[in-house]
Amino acid sequence: DGFRLALRVHHAVQDGVGAAHSALALLGDAAAAGPPLYPARLPRPAGALLAASDAVRQLGRVRGWPALRAHPARRTAWTSQDVPLARLRQLADAWRTSVNDVCLTGLARAVRAWRRDGAPGACPDLPVLVAMSTRGPGQRYAPGNHVVGYRLVLPSAAPRLGDAAALVRRQTDAVRRTGTRDARRLAVRAAPHRAGEWAMGYVRNAVPIGVSSVTVADEELTCLGARLTGASMFYDVHDGLLGYVSFTRAGGVVRCGVVYDAALPRAADLARHWRQALCPDPAGAEVGTAGAAEAVEEAGG
Repeated sequence: DGFRLALRVHHAVQDGVGAAHSALALLGDAAAAGPPLYPARLPRPAGALLAASDAVRQLGRVRGWPALRAHPARRTAWTSQDVPLARLRQLADAWRTSVNDVCLTGLARAVRAWRRDGAPGACPDLPVLVAMSTRGPGQRYAPGNHVVGYRLVLPSAAPRLGDAAALVRRQTDAVRRTGTRDARRLAVRAAPHRAGEWAMGYVRNAVPIGVSSVTVADEELTCLGARLTGASMFYDVHDGLLGYVSFTRAGGVVRCGVVYDAALPRAADLARHWRQALCPDPAGAEVGTAGAAEAVEEAGG
């Protein structure tokens, strides 16, 4: 009833946002806006301070997660689950936040469920490395890796979904408000390549899971006359990373894709836990007005 197309490119040649724009240009039947592009601005002092404090925290090793200290098996697999975009917008409106924040909230709950499957009891928060694009309007198809990252602590210890959403929003609001993107952009340009390689050796100890998101298109798209029903972004884990989670928005759904090393126990369950946290209906259907009322009540209380 359908087909799949894949665009494979080395991450040093194009990052996820660049690859998405290239895929739309090469494979789409009509022009599409694609992922947002961000004009360069002067970083604010608060953004520089936040970026520096992030860098210091990334020098430490993640604690309380023995499963994430496993030695990589160098064998990887992939799994995914979809949630209707309308459902995520419903939750975003209820919590007065963004769809991306809702996806991160769902990941916090997924990590909590995954952890408690193997070790019932208290679940500590988990820091992850969130990718952030710095591609500007004139760099839509430009080669190179125009991406930086920031440390976000998944509130997996939060007792309720609404509590986790508030904690995620507090962190992402700080990143947006202080201009952390521009501070990181400037730091990457100024630092020598070898310094970046050295820093990543420490980062993977503090944030063993990477997370990124991309909006391929909100409008309806076709390829060879067929309607686009979903998309997924892949990034193979390497250099000690045990897992990578992507949120790809296209075709009226957000797809949570998980690439994981075989050494990570039960990692194939993460995407399913994510969907169940945000869309409890087993069929993944949208909730009605009753579900919206419950979401507002939980967000408020």
